[in-house]
Amino acid sequence: MLNAIIPGPDKASLIKSLQAMHDASTPIWVEFPESVFFAPQGTSWSPAEHCRHLNTSIRAVTRGMKMPKVALLGFGVSLKGSQTYEEVKAHYLQVLKDGAKATGPYIPKPNPEDMSLSEWRSIIMTRWEESAASLQEAIQGWTEASLDRYRLPHPWMGNLTVREMLFFTLYHNQHHIKQVYERAVRSSRANSESDD
Repeated sequence: MLNAIIPGPDKASLIKSLQAMHDASTPIWVEFPESVFFAPQGTSWSPAEHCRHLNTSIRAVTRGMKMPKVALLGFGVSLKGSQTYEEVKAHYLQVLKDGAKATGPYIPKPNPEDMSLSEWRSIIMTRWEESAASLQEAIQGWTEASLDRYRLPHPWMGNLTVREMLFFTLYHNQHHIKQVYERAVRSSRANSESDD
């Protein structure tokens, strides 16, 4: 199971925490049998759809971080620094409680019909690896001060500093992966009890 990963306040700790999240969660995706990876979890997305949603979210953050900083001025600058990880997490959980749902490009499209599920899974997992590596690379070009000054737009949470967006990314990944894992465990237990 993925244990909670809570970053320290500095860039090095954030990079380490994002890598730790990736390293801990990848085996969860990989260990699902194909039939489970692509099957909806009750009325919720399949593990594959969660993974694709996270890939899309990570890539959006990375694209924003690779934009020229002058282009980010359109989202305003923070004069008071960044919220803590726990504050960003609480804000995200509140907007979920208020009914926020993924929209637009963040909703996974249907599986392509022109390839096998094993080929599609390989592409999804390659994108998972590439998304994590690209984000880590993008962070390297940012100073501590710039992480707290420049902002990126979040569809529900408004404009967040880049550091806050990275805090969100870390928690968002853990939140989804924990849901997927716990639903899979509950389903496995229910199936084994029905076999008794």
